[in-house]
Amino acid sequence: HGVGNTGLTEAQNVLNAGNSATTMRLLSGVLVAQPFLSILSGDVSLRSRPMKRLIEPLRLMGAEIYGRDEDSFAPLVIRGRKLRGVSYSLPVPSAQLKSAILLAGLFAKGGTTVEQPQPSRDHTELLLTRMGAKLESTNTHISLTPLTAPLTSVDLHVPGDISSAAYWLVAGAIHPNARLKITNCGINPTRTGIIDVLLAMGAKLKVENKRLEGNEPVADLHIE
Repeated sequence: HGVGNTGLTEAQNVLNAGNSATTMRLLSGVLVAQPFLSILSGDVSLRSRPMKRLIEPLRLMGAEIYGRDEDSFAPLVIRGRKLRGVSYSLPVPSAQLKSAILLAGLFAKGGTTVEQPQPSRDHTELLLTRMGAKLESTNTHISLTPLTAPLTSVDLHVPGDISSAAYWLVAGAIHPNARLKITNCGINPTRTGIIDVLLAMGAKLKVENKRLEGNEPVADLHIE
């Protein structure tokens, strides 16, 4: 059960994101608005991933966030503060950075807008909209109104990951005797490059039973 937008409490230890940069970056967007201290770390690989591009826009929103080696890397130290909305242009298309800014924007005073040089994965926008957030988006522009009430809880079915399915799709396309069916696979148009490429190469691939689940497009994939 969720605890609402003011129900989180300070962790008694360092928060370990393991190998997940997505966890670290998105969670940072939430923690910068919480009234307590947080320390985020991860494994050796994650501690070598760049974090300055995350820290800079959050600081523009009023966040107090620091990283190792002149804010370049994790561990990250965050002391939550009151935030203000921001209009920010991403230097590179990044769903993780965009999502961190939007999550911080939920708690900010004033609206938040994000411009991106080209479309990136929009799972965060679709889920926030499903949960009642006031959000408008085009391919490269996202506008968010901060929360005036808690997000609405939802029952959610998470579709299969097309990135994981890609290996099986390629195997099915090149094996002379293969016949594969992948059910309940997410086909978000920001993620379907593998389908486009295989079809362009002449693969016998069919996308069937298209539907929406939790605002996400889903289908069954057949390949032989």
